[in-house]
Amino acid sequence: MRTAALLGCVFPVVLLAGGLSACVTLSPTPAHIIQALHQTPEAWVVGSPKGLAEPIVLNNKDFIWTVIPLPAGQEGAAFSRMADKHMSAALWTLESEAERTWGKLGCELALNETEFDIEGMAFMPKGDMLLAVSRNGKLYVVDTKACKRVQEVKFGKPLVCLAVDAGGERVAIGAADGSLGVFAWPFMEGGGTRLLEKVHSDEVRALVFDKVGHLYSGGFDKRIVQWLLKEGEGGFTLEKQKEFAFEAYINDFSLDAQGKTLGIALSEAKAERTLEVYKREKRGEKEPVRAGDGGALLNIETGEQKAFFAHRGTVTTAGISPDGQMLATGGFDKRILFHRQGEKAWERELGWSIRRLRFSPNGRYIWVAAWTPQNAQANKPSKPSALAYEVVFGEDAFVYASPPPLPIANIEGEGAPLEKKPAETSPP
Repeated sequence: MRTAALLGCVFPVVLLAGGLSACVTLSPTPAHIIQALHQTPEAWVVGSPKGLAEPIVLNNKDFIWTVIPLPAGQEGAAFSRMADKHMSAALWTLESEAERTWGKLGCELALNETEFDIEGMAFMPKGDMLLAVSRNGKLYVVDTKACKRVQEVKFGKPLVCLAVDAGGERVAIGAADGSLGVFAWPFMEGGGTRLLEKVHSDEVRALVFDKVGHLYSGGFDKRIVQWLLKEGEGGFTLEKQKEFAFEAYINDFSLDAQGKTLGIALSEAKAERTLEVYKREKRGEKEPVRAGDGGALLNIETGEQKAFFAHRGTVTTAGISPDGQMLATGGFDKRILFHRQGEKAWERELGWSIRRLRFSPNGRYIWVAAWTPQNAQANKPSKPSALAYEVVFGEDAFVYASPPPLPIANIEGEGAPLEKKPAETSPP
C-alpha cells in the first residue's frame, strides 16, 4: 500500500486490476450488522445515526451529474460524468476485507456528447442492465457485465429522469416539457420515436415506483402525483390517484423502502445552473437564505409533511433512508446535510455544488455526486466529485426485513426484525 496523495486524501490505497482504487477506510459498521445484511440482501439497517464516516473518494477529476446505487444485495453505484468529449456512465463497486472498504472502478462507457446531460439513470433489479436517459432525446441500455451498450431508443424530446419498477417489467420516463410515459420492458427492437403524454406543466424532475406498482412523478410545476398504471396498446395509461401541491419547486425526491414517506428537495428557485448562479460562485458569495429552500419528509398516505430541514440556497437533491427516518440533502451551498427527525443535523462540506445523492438500499451508505470543476493544471486533482459516505450507527441499530408486497387493494402489515441488538426495538 501507499499513501493516496494523488487522490487528495490521507487513506491508503491499493492497486487493483482495472485501475487505481479509491481511498480505503475502516468500516464503522458492527460485524453483526454486516453479517445480517449479507444473509438477507433485501434487508436494511434501522437505528439512530451518530454521523457520517470519512468518505471513500471515487472521483476527483470530473463533473458528475447523477448517481444511482446498485440494487439490494450489491454495494456500489453508477455515476454519469462529463469528461473529454463525452458523457459517460461509470460503475463503482465497494470491496471489503478485514473491516477495510474501498472503491473499485468497473465498467465505464461513453454514451453521448458532452453538450447533452445525462441526469437520469436506473438499474434493472439484478443490476445487470443500466438504463440512462439524455437530453438528446435518447435512452441507452448498458449491459454492465459485458460493459457494452446494447440498445438505443429514441424519444424525440429532451429526457430528464426515469424509474424501473420492483419487478423490472415497467420503465417510466420523464421529459423536460412535462411529459411522461411508461413502457413494458424489454423495449422492442427498432427504436423510433416513442410517444409521451404531457401530465406536468413544466419539467419532470423525479420518478419512482413503490413496491406495489404505484408511480410517483414530480417536477417544476410544484406538484407530486401518484399514478395507477393501466396496460394499454404499446404502453401504459396513467390514472391519477393523489396529488400533492407545494409552494416551492420540486427538484428531486426519493421514496423509503416501504413506500410510505417521500424525501423531497424543495427550493424557491429551480435547480438550474444559470448565469446568475455561476457569477455568484465565481465571486465567492454565499447562497441566499430563503424560506422555501430545504428538504421535506412527506407521508404519502395522509399528505402530512412530517418535517422540514432548512438549507441555504437551492436544494438540488434529497435521499431518504430505507426506514424513512433519515434524510440527506444537498445543493448549491456545497453542503450535505444529514438529518434524522428529532435529532441534530450533521454537515459535510464539499468543494462544489451537490448534484445528486442517494442511500444504498440497505441504508449503510450515502452516495454523492458533485458538480466539481476540473483542475486547469494537467494531472492535478480537484475537489471530490463522486463519493460514498458510510453511516455511523449507534448501539441500538438492528437489521430489518420487509415482507413481500401485498396487492395494491390490500396494503397492510409490517416487517419483522431479523436481528435486534441490544434491545427489542420496533421499526418506525
